[in-house]
Amino acid sequence: MPPTIREKNVARTKSSIMKSAQFLFATRGYAEAGVRDIAARARVNPALITRYFGSKLALYETALDLSLDAAGFTSADRATVGEVIATAFCTTKANAALTVPMLVFAAGDTEARNSALNIFKRKVF
Repeated sequence: MPPTIREKNVARTKSSIMKSAQFLFATRGYAEAGVRDIAARARVNPALITRYFGSKLALYETALDLSLDAAGFTSADRATVGEVIATAFCTTKANAALTVPMLVFAAGDTEARNSALNIFKRKVF
């Protein structure tokens, strides 16, 4: 059965929120990227962020998790793992370009830092 108009709108809204969140977390950092700022950039009601993601921290965790593609890290051999990681973080793919700043900015906030470390450990180690 094809998705309903409502289902399409939910998916589009979530995607818009996610893109806005990734951009703002990467350019302003977790602490400075407010829910209202993210909602305004996504052109949605701020209540939808809570409805779809639960909290700003949960949104950050999802945004970082989606941008961090660690599949290549775990399959690389010891001789090339450094090159694989550098390439993954320096590629021109949109999500990869957001990952490093999202991780760096997380260092200034205890909750974001702990979440980033947990995500990194889960996906890489």
